[in-house]
Amino acid sequence: MGVAVLVGTRKGLFVLTSDETRRDWTVEGPHLTGFEVFHATRDPRDGTVHAATNNWVYGATAHRSSDQGETWERAEQIGRLLRTRLDGIAAKHPDILGEVRGLGAMLALELVEQSGDASRAVTTAAREKGLVLLSCGLHGNVIRLLPPLSATDEELEKGLAILDEALAG
Repeated sequence: MGVAVLVGTRKGLFVLTSDETRRDWTVEGPHLTGFEVFHATRDPRDGTVHAATNNWVYGATAHRSSDQGETWERAEQIGRLLRTRLDGIAAKHPDILGEVRGLGAMLALELVEQSGDASRAVTTAAREKGLVLLSCGLHGNVIRLLPPLSATDEELEKGLAILDEALAG
């Protein structure tokens, strides 16, 4: 039987695994990128992983993965896909979009115009095409994205295409 060590760091959670000899180790991670992981444990009964974290956006939170961290993996995949596509969309619309920001799968687009009117136009156009978006921010000029972890890449691409169309007006 092998051994696994969960290591919480300021850069996320790492999982070190080895066989019985403990001579060779593999490192997986980071999981929970962007979170400081203060404590992590794996339930020996079912393998569920629990992690206590802190983050400048979310504050202190507890995370759970009942699939050996696969759910966390998906969040990171979604984050990378969204960030890449949103950076491309922002480059296409520099007069409308000022910044893409966020961590993992929770990202935001800041519109250049500091009023709720521009974001309302974008969210309304997107909703008419089947995509629900949330505007937020001090001036109402930020559009926040937090897709479900169960979303497929195809569904994400469809939503991003609708967002791109909505920004084009």
